[in-house]
Amino acid sequence: MIEVDDIKLDIELPASSVLIRVGNFLTDNGIESYIVGGFVRDALLGRDTADIDIAAAADGLETASQIAAITGGRFVPLDEENGVGRVVLAAPGAAPGTGLELDFSTLKGTIENDLSQRDFTIDAMAIDIRELSSGHASFHLIDPAGGHSDLRHGTVRLVSETALMADPVRLLRGVRLAGELGFKIEERTEELIRRYSYLAAEICGERAREELLRIMDVPRNERLLFYMDELGLVTALVPELNRAK
Repeated sequence: MIEVDDIKLDIELPASSVLIRVGNFLTDNGIESYIVGGFVRDALLGRDTADIDIAAAADGLETASQIAAITGGRFVPLDEENGVGRVVLAAPGAAPGTGLELDFSTLKGTIENDLSQRDFTIDAMAIDIRELSSGHASFHLIDPAGGHSDLRHGTVRLVSETALMADPVRLLRGVRLAGELGFKIEERTEELIRRYSYLAAEICGERAREELLRIMDVPRNERLLFYMDELGLVTALVPELNRAK
């Protein structure tokens, strides 16, 4: 396992104050919990983000409900089968839809096992929330897939080949991440996206729409659309375009 010490995170208010409060609650109740995924990535890059993923060694739905109660947030059950719940927090004085969203998933096994099942290495890093609640100035980064190195080199790389088969929306997410961050998809990952591009046809409409809208929001998005076509994703999503070609 790759472990990185003394990393600095750029976590702005109100996220920092909310996370400290959440961390204190989870720690006081003996719930092993980790901040994971895109929030860690964006904090390392110094990017603002309002979406925070927390993996907790407890039922994610129950944990989210408890956090909503202590923070005054709104509890939203996302996935009852897999134990995923959301807490929506409105930012004081801000317009609707501009607050924070905390997603709580149920940690099954070790955090390393959890991270090994994620999509891309730059989203497969974690921080023990106890460090944040204890007021540490620097943090120990749990990084079994080498995401910190890929982050420094501007690389989008799959954690494993099976990641695309486990969730085909990752085919689109890889392109979107590369576009949003100005990164390059690693050669092997690009090859796998091209190989499994046909799976894009299995993505449910709502999830495909969400990724496509975010791709369209990237500056100079036409280059991403051409890139998606080179990878075989456009015709997989819209088979009728094969005849148009």
